[in-house]
Amino acid sequence: MPIKLCTSLLVLACSLLILKQSFATLERPSKQQIDKNDAGKSQIESPVSAKTRDCSPTEEKWWNELRDQGLQIRRLQSEEGPLNSELYNRQQGHTGSTDEAKQLQSKVDAIEKDLEQHKTGFRNLLKIGAEKNYNVPIGDQRLTLIWQARPNYTEQARINNITGAVSVMAAFEANGNVSHCKVIQGLGFGLDENAVDALQRVLFLPEIQNGHFVSVFHRVKLNFVLM
Repeated sequence: MPIKLCTSLLVLACSLLILKQSFATLERPSKQQIDKNDAGKSQIESPVSAKTRDCSPTEEKWWNELRDQGLQIRRLQSEEGPLNSELYNRQQGHTGSTDEAKQLQSKVDAIEKDLEQHKTGFRNLLKIGAEKNYNVPIGDQRLTLIWQARPNYTEQARINNITGAVSVMAAFEANGNVSHCKVIQGLGFGLDENAVDALQRVLFLPEIQNGHFVSVFHRVKLNFVLM
């Protein structure tokens, strides 16, 4: 199946001290937004939209499982973020006891383990959908970011104060894989390889056209900034 070429630019940003990453132009369904409920607590919803089109019972079961995996990934991300921030602040400020830091690290490790399991579950469900040519029970939409890896800043690049962008053309496939990565503009010092490695580990819901996942090419820009 031919892969559609998209001209939109996706952006990842990486900082040495504070890692910030985003697909700046990536469209996400409103279902993934975090709303505040009456009790003041965050209500996290799945990044995968609820079905809006008719489908078979098997397809509906598959889709609901995919939505649930997406929800669990979002939930774990929301739990991991504050813990990582607290752990980082303790390490930089040398505050709190060693035991408290170990407890925080244990919580982070447990969340990351659960996160890996749900990411694997999400990828497996995408592959099942592609292999069985399931109908996707929602309208057309661009690919949706679910989770993204942090591209590592190399020691060699840090020593040489290397900053800038790595541009990569890549195929975001209907089965959830990222392939055919080609560095268009690089920085060297190991950053090109790390950018491709991070890109290949991105978790996403593929682009949807006429009730099916489709493969598309995107040019991806990964910014490396020392702060």
